[in-house]
Amino acid sequence: RAAVAHILREITRELTMINVSKVWVDNDYVHILTDRGEELRERISDYPRLRHADSQALQNYETDRFGISWRVLNEDLCFDYFQPIEKA
Repeated sequence: RAAVAHILREITRELTMINVSKVWVDNDYVHILTDRGEELRERISDYPRLRHADSQALQNYETDRFGISWRVLNEDLCFDYFQPIEKA
């Protein structure tokens, strides 16, 4: 049963995978641009490790197909949770 649940999670992850073409960080948000031209973001203030980090540490990230990681800060964000920018 656990093996089936694991397989279903992996299939779901593949179906919802976001292909990111660009990542950038400013003082308030971590931004991503998808290969479909969507700009999504996640608020830095929602993550204490990111909120208290200096700008050099915030720029020291790595990405993979699932998200962005700051190894020095021990923080990971999954692209699935990034939100679209609300248009005014």
